[in-house]
Amino acid sequence: MNWISVRFLLIVSELAGLETQALDFVLAFPQADLDVPVFMEIPPGIEIGDGINKRAYVIELKSSLYGLKQSSANWYDCLKKGLERRGFVESNADPWVFMKKGMIILTYVDDCILIANSKELLDQFIYSLANGIEKFEFTDEGPMDKYLGVEIEKLKGNEFILRQPFLIQRILQALNVHEDTYNKRDVPVIGPLLSRDEKRGEKKT
Repeated sequence: MNWISVRFLLIVSELAGLETQALDFVLAFPQADLDVPVFMEIPPGIEIGDGINKRAYVIELKSSLYGLKQSSANWYDCLKKGLERRGFVESNADPWVFMKKGMIILTYVDDCILIANSKELLDQFIYSLANGIEKFEFTDEGPMDKYLGVEIEKLKGNEFILRQPFLIQRILQALNVHEDTYNKRDVPVIGPLLSRDEKRGEKKT
């Protein structure tokens, strides 16, 4: 998924005052059918009878499992077909964005943002997911205020801020930088960041 899509759709939804809803599919990969037959050895802890050599048997999977190399692709195909049955079309710019009149869905594996111009349209779609032929299992996370670590803080009027506090904290920890040891700035740095660039500009003039 392209992060430009995430930021753009989050901003559009806020500016246009659109209805939003967040969904989290429960154990998404096992909800998808396998594309090819897959067999596995009998796992430890499962007994098939006294005196029977488990190594002489294999079991056939009936659905995808986490850890299979094709599980992610199988889930994507399952979700895509489900959305296409409901009239959605895959975006040419980002295959994880699906659109139809009045509604856009942004997906990231098992997390989805629903953006629509009416609450009724959102409710109808959510009902169809739960009661359609696929019987998708998911949790309704309610109106969206964060997505994939991006938090949306509403200010006065139409103003809002997009933050990524957890990503920033992970970067600081990876660099072994503590909050009390670095200088905080209220505004971005203005002007050349490197003295070498500054000197190079002087030579050209």
